[in-house]
Amino acid sequence: WTPPRVQRAVADARTNVCVAVQRTSLLGFGIMVYADDTAHLSLLAVNPEARRQGVGTALLQWLEQVAGVAGIERVQLEARRSNVAALAFYSRHGYRQTGLVAGMYLGVEDGVRLEKPLGLAASLNTPP
Repeated sequence: WTPPRVQRAVADARTNVCVAVQRTSLLGFGIMVYADDTAHLSLLAVNPEARRQGVGTALLQWLEQVAGVAGIERVQLEARRSNVAALAFYSRHGYRQTGLVAGMYLGVEDGVRLEKPLGLAASLNTPP
């Protein structure tokens, strides 16, 4: 993601950008794009010095809550197959793998598609 691409996301009416700051330090941010009943988490980034302190969780939960209020039924995202930490993070937050995409990243690295149901869709997927 380049600064111009982030600026385009901020300006897009279908996109929600959440930023975590402490004083003058950027701790992290998330970018989520909305469709009719799904949202796509395009980017979730946490400053390396702020990792493992709940910043990513707070950003993700805020984005999911806003999506749920907007009537979104599912959040989808992709992560690099080699990014074990990210895959574990999303798994802890209820995301499940829905597919693999060979060469998704620059034709070299595979991607993992993940999805999490929200709202009514989540309650329908929960065992009694």
